[in-house]
Amino acid sequence: YQKKQERFKKTAFGVQTIVSRKLYRAANLTVEEYFRKKWNISRAQVYRFLDAADVLRQLKDFSFTPRHELLCRTLKHYAKTHDDMVLLWQSVLDKAQNKLTSINSGLITKVWNEL
Repeated sequence: YQKKQERFKKTAFGVQTIVSRKLYRAANLTVEEYFRKKWNISRAQVYRFLDAADVLRQLKDFSFTPRHELLCRTLKHYAKTHDDMVLLWQSVLDKAQNKLTSINSGLITKVWNEL
């Protein structure tokens, strides 16, 4: 779980750094062109990674954080404030106990509906 989590964080924060510092301009490309050519991902996926980076930043105090973009998207869908995000993620971790690989969008939705 940890390796995948770290790889995902690195990717999400890497995309965020490239966009926020406008590093794509050094290649004389737009954001969309840069990520299509260099990373082979769509503009929509770039924005999903940016949203994921925002979620990961809100959950920075947790040892375990989401390990893929869909989990972050689901968390963002339900938790509109930082406090809600922290409460929801802590509740998801509590529900999953030591079975971190069992965390999926369905579990997040179920936990949110129970809160």
